[in-house]
Amino acid sequence: MGFKRRRFEDSWDLSGGAAFPPTSWTLIGQLQDPQSETRRQVLEILISRYWRPVYGYLISRGVDSHTAKDLTQEFFTRALEKHTFVQADRNLGRFRNFLKACAENFWKDWGRKFQREQRVNEPLNENISVESEADETGLDAFDRLWIRDHIKRALEQMEQAWAPKHPVHFRIFKEMIIDPIELGVERPKARQVGANVKLSVAEVNNRLTTAKRAFKRYLEEEIRKSSFNNADRREGVKEALDFLRGLLRKSGSK
Repeated sequence: MGFKRRRFEDSWDLSGGAAFPPTSWTLIGQLQDPQSETRRQVLEILISRYWRPVYGYLISRGVDSHTAKDLTQEFFTRALEKHTFVQADRNLGRFRNFLKACAENFWKDWGRKFQREQRVNEPLNENISVESEADETGLDAFDRLWIRDHIKRALEQMEQAWAPKHPVHFRIFKEMIIDPIELGVERPKARQVGANVKLSVAEVNNRLTTAKRAFKRYLEEEIRKSSFNNADRREGVKEALDFLRGLLRKSGSK
Protein backbone atom coordinates (compact mmCIF):
# COMPACT_ATOMS: atom_id res chain seq x y z
CA MET A 1 0.00 0.00 0.00
CA GLY A 2 1.63 3.23 -1.15
CA PHE A 3 1.33 6.86 -0.22
CA LYS A 4 0.82 9.95 -2.29
CA ARG A 5 4.21 11.33 -3.26
CA ARG A 6 5.07 14.59 -1.51
CA ARG A 7 6.43 17.62 -3.30
CA PHE A 8 9.86 18.71 -2.14
CA GLU A 9 11.49 22.10 -2.49
CA ASP A 10 14.84 22.69 -0.80
CA SER A 11 14.21 26.40 -0.45
CA TRP A 12 13.46 28.77 2.38
CA ASP A 13 9.83 29.28 1.46
CA LEU A 14 8.10 30.69 4.53
CA SER A 15 4.94 31.76 2.80
CA GLY A 16 1.89 29.93 1.58
CA GLY A 17 1.03 26.27 1.84
CA ALA A 18 -1.32 24.64 4.27
CA ALA A 19 -0.01 24.15 7.78
CA PHE A 20 0.81 20.58 8.65
CA PRO A 21 -1.43 18.87 11.19
CA PRO A 22 0.15 18.60 14.65
CA THR A 23 2.25 15.58 15.52
CA SER A 24 3.36 14.43 18.98
CA TRP A 25 4.38 11.40 20.97
CA THR A 26 0.69 11.04 21.81
CA LEU A 27 -0.08 10.50 18.14
CA ILE A 28 2.81 8.08 17.80
CA GLY A 29 1.36 6.16 20.73
CA GLN A 30 -1.85 5.68 18.75
CA LEU A 31 0.09 3.49 16.33
CA GLN A 32 0.45 0.82 19.01
CA ASP A 33 -2.98 -0.53 18.12
CA PRO A 34 -2.85 -1.96 14.56
CA GLN A 35 -6.65 -2.04 14.49
CA SER A 36 -7.06 1.61 15.41
CA GLU A 37 -9.27 3.53 13.00
CA THR A 38 -6.98 6.55 13.29
CA ARG A 39 -3.77 4.61 12.61
CA ARG A 40 -3.70 5.31 8.89
CA GLN A 41 -4.46 8.99 9.48
CA VAL A 42 -1.65 9.27 12.02
CA LEU A 43 0.77 7.65 9.58
CA GLU A 44 -0.19 10.15 6.91
CA ILE A 45 0.47 12.99 9.37
CA LEU A 46 3.91 11.60 10.16
CA ILE A 47 4.71 11.20 6.47
CA SER A 48 3.55 14.73 5.68
CA ARG A 49 5.73 16.08 8.44
CA TYR A 50 8.91 14.11 7.89
CA TRP A 51 9.01 13.54 4.13
CA ARG A 52 11.43 16.41 3.48
CA PRO A 53 14.17 15.44 5.98
CA VAL A 54 14.25 11.84 4.69
CA TYR A 55 14.30 13.01 1.08
CA GLY A 56 17.02 15.56 1.83
CA TYR A 57 19.11 12.91 3.56
CA LEU A 58 18.90 10.63 0.51
CA ILE A 59 19.75 13.49 -1.87
CA SER A 60 22.83 14.21 0.25
CA ARG A 61 24.03 10.66 -0.28
CA GLY A 62 24.46 11.36 -4.00
CA VAL A 63 21.33 10.02 -5.68
CA ASP A 64 19.41 12.09 -8.19
CA SER A 65 16.07 13.69 -7.37
CA HIS A 66 13.95 11.05 -9.11
CA THR A 67 15.73 8.19 -7.34
CA ALA A 68 15.51 9.99 -3.99
CA LYS A 69 11.76 10.47 -4.40
CA ASP A 70 11.30 6.78 -5.21
CA LEU A 71 13.45 5.76 -2.25
CA THR A 72 11.61 8.11 0.12
CA GLN A 73 8.34 6.59 -1.04
CA GLU A 74 9.78 3.14 -0.42
CA PHE A 75 11.07 4.16 3.01
CA PHE A 76 7.63 5.20 4.26
CA THR A 77 5.88 2.26 2.60
CA ARG A 78 8.26 -0.06 4.40
CA ALA A 79 7.72 1.88 7.64
CA LEU A 80 4.01 1.10 7.34
CA GLU A 81 4.56 -2.56 6.54
CA LYS A 82 7.08 -3.10 9.34
CA HIS A 83 5.34 -0.86 11.92
CA THR A 84 8.54 1.19 12.20
CA PHE A 85 7.08 4.19 14.01
CA VAL A 86 5.59 1.96 16.71
CA GLN A 87 9.17 1.15 17.75
CA ALA A 88 9.87 4.78 18.67
CA ASP A 89 10.35 5.13 22.44
CA ARG A 90 10.28 8.64 23.87
CA ASN A 91 12.30 7.41 26.86
CA LEU A 92 15.26 6.54 24.63
CA GLY A 93 15.80 9.92 22.98
CA ARG A 94 14.61 12.29 20.31
CA PHE A 95 12.16 11.13 17.68
CA ARG A 96 14.35 13.06 15.25
CA ASN A 97 17.32 10.84 16.09
CA PHE A 98 15.15 7.74 15.83
CA LEU A 99 13.91 8.69 12.37
CA LYS A 100 17.40 9.65 11.25
CA ALA A 101 18.72 6.26 12.34
CA CYS A 102 15.90 4.57 10.43
CA ALA A 103 16.82 6.55 7.31
CA GLU A 104 20.48 5.61 7.71
CA ASN A 105 19.64 1.92 8.09
CA PHE A 106 17.35 2.08 5.08
CA TRP A 107 20.13 3.69 3.04
CA LYS A 108 22.64 1.02 4.08
CA ASP A 109 20.20 -1.76 3.17
CA TRP A 110 19.53 -0.16 -0.21
CA GLY A 111 23.28 0.33 -0.71
CA ARG A 112 23.99 -3.35 -0.17
CA LYS A 113 21.22 -4.24 -2.61
CA PHE A 114 22.58 -1.71 -5.10
CA GLN A 115 26.08 -3.20 -4.88
CA ARG A 116 24.76 -6.71 -5.46
CA GLU A 117 22.91 -5.53 -8.56
CA GLN A 118 26.04 -3.79 -9.85
CA ARG A 119 27.85 -7.11 -9.96
CA VAL A 120 25.51 -8.38 -12.66
CA ASN A 121 24.16 -5.18 -14.23
CA GLU A 122 25.45 -1.88 -15.56
CA PRO A 123 25.91 0.81 -12.88
CA LEU A 124 22.79 2.91 -12.36
CA ASN A 125 24.76 6.03 -11.53
CA GLU A 126 28.52 6.26 -11.19
CA ASN A 127 28.17 9.16 -8.76
CA ILE A 128 26.14 7.22 -6.22
CA SER A 129 28.03 6.50 -3.01
CA VAL A 130 26.65 3.68 -0.89
CA GLU A 131 29.17 4.00 1.92
CA SER A 132 28.64 6.08 5.02
CA GLU A 133 30.71 9.25 4.77
CA ALA A 134 32.81 10.40 7.71
CA ASP A 135 31.85 14.05 7.30
CA GLU A 136 28.20 13.27 8.15
CA THR A 137 26.94 15.36 5.26
CA GLY A 138 23.76 13.33 5.21
CA LEU A 139 23.05 13.96 8.88
CA ASP A 140 23.50 17.67 8.38
CA ALA A 141 21.02 17.67 5.51
CA PHE A 142 18.47 15.76 7.58
CA ASP A 143 18.82 18.08 10.56
CA ARG A 144 18.75 21.20 8.41
CA LEU A 145 15.46 20.23 6.79
CA TRP A 146 14.01 19.06 10.09
CA ILE A 147 14.75 22.45 11.68
CA ARG A 148 13.67 24.35 8.57
CA ASP A 149 10.25 22.69 8.58
CA HIS A 150 9.69 23.30 12.30
CA ILE A 151 10.49 27.00 11.84
CA LYS A 152 8.15 27.24 8.87
CA ARG A 153 5.27 25.66 10.76
CA ALA A 154 5.89 27.94 13.76
CA LEU A 155 5.81 30.99 11.50
CA GLU A 156 2.60 29.80 9.84
CA GLN A 157 0.96 29.43 13.24
CA MET A 158 2.19 32.87 14.29
CA GLU A 159 0.88 34.44 11.08
CA GLN A 160 -2.53 32.81 11.49
CA ALA A 161 -3.08 33.30 15.22
CA TRP A 162 -0.92 36.25 16.30
CA ALA A 163 -0.38 38.51 13.30
CA PRO A 164 -4.04 39.58 12.86
CA LYS A 165 -3.99 41.03 16.38
CA HIS A 166 -0.53 42.60 15.97
CA PRO A 167 -0.24 43.53 12.28
CA VAL A 168 2.43 46.20 12.72
CA HIS A 169 4.55 43.98 14.97
CA PHE A 170 4.36 41.17 12.45
CA ARG A 171 5.16 43.47 9.54
CA ILE A 172 8.29 44.68 11.31
CA PHE A 173 9.29 41.09 12.15
CA LYS A 174 8.75 40.03 8.54
CA GLU A 175 10.65 42.95 7.02
CA MET A 176 13.59 42.75 9.42
CA ILE A 177 13.89 38.99 9.97
CA ILE A 178 11.97 36.90 7.46
CA ASP A 179 12.36 38.85 4.21
CA PRO A 180 16.17 39.04 4.43
CA ILE A 181 16.23 35.24 4.80
CA GLU A 182 13.54 34.48 2.26
CA LEU A 183 14.60 36.97 -0.39
CA GLY A 184 18.32 37.16 0.35
CA VAL A 185 18.20 40.93 0.70
CA GLU A 186 20.04 43.15 3.15
CA ARG A 187 18.28 43.63 6.44
CA PRO A 188 16.73 47.12 6.61
CA LYS A 189 17.62 49.48 9.43
CA ALA A 190 15.06 50.21 12.12
CA ARG A 191 15.00 53.80 10.90
CA GLN A 192 13.95 52.71 7.40
CA VAL A 193 11.22 50.42 8.69
CA GLY A 194 10.04 53.06 11.12
CA ALA A 195 9.59 55.59 8.33
CA ASN A 196 7.26 53.16 6.55
CA VAL A 197 5.07 52.53 9.61
CA LYS A 198 5.43 55.97 11.20
CA LEU A 199 7.26 54.79 14.31
CA SER A 200 10.46 55.89 16.00
CA VAL A 201 13.54 53.68 16.04
CA ALA A 202 12.88 52.82 19.69
CA GLU A 203 9.27 51.88 18.93
CA VAL A 204 10.35 49.68 16.02
CA ASN A 205 12.92 47.89 18.17
CA ASN A 206 10.40 47.38 20.97
CA ARG A 207 7.85 45.87 18.60
CA LEU A 208 10.50 43.69 16.99
CA THR A 209 11.49 42.35 20.41
CA THR A 210 7.85 41.58 21.20
CA ALA A 211 7.42 39.79 17.87
CA LYS A 212 10.60 37.75 18.41
CA ARG A 213 9.29 36.60 21.79
CA ALA A 214 5.98 35.63 20.22
CA PHE A 215 7.74 33.69 17.47
CA LYS A 216 9.87 31.89 20.05
CA ARG A 217 6.71 30.76 21.87
CA TYR A 218 5.25 29.31 18.68
CA LEU A 219 8.59 27.69 17.89
CA GLU A 220 8.76 26.13 21.37
CA GLU A 221 5.27 24.71 20.94
CA GLU A 222 6.09 23.30 17.51
CA ILE A 223 9.31 21.67 18.71
CA ARG A 224 7.59 20.35 21.84
CA LYS A 225 5.47 18.12 19.62
CA SER A 226 8.49 16.01 18.72
CA SER A 227 10.42 16.38 22.00
CA PHE A 228 10.36 13.93 24.88
CA ASN A 229 11.25 16.31 27.73
CA ASN A 230 11.93 19.97 28.48
CA ALA A 231 15.70 19.66 28.01
CA ASP A 232 15.17 18.20 24.55
CA ARG A 233 12.73 21.00 23.72
CA ARG A 234 15.14 23.70 24.90
CA GLU A 235 17.97 22.21 22.86
CA GLY A 236 15.74 22.04 19.79
CA VAL A 237 14.68 25.68 20.18
CA LYS A 238 18.31 26.78 20.57
CA GLU A 239 19.28 24.87 17.43
CA ALA A 240 16.45 26.45 15.46
CA LEU A 241 17.26 29.99 16.62
CA ASP A 242 20.96 29.47 15.87
CA PHE A 243 19.94 28.23 12.44
CA LEU A 244 17.93 31.40 11.83
CA ARG A 245 20.82 33.59 12.94
CA GLY A 246 23.07 31.74 10.52
CA LEU A 247 20.65 32.37 7.67
CA LEU A 248 20.55 36.06 8.56
CA ARG A 249 24.34 36.24 8.47
CA LYS A 250 24.38 34.40 5.16
CA SER A 251 21.93 36.89 3.69
CA GLY A 252 24.38 39.67 4.45
CA SER A 253 22.45 41.04 7.43
CA LYS A 254 24.19 42.65 10.36
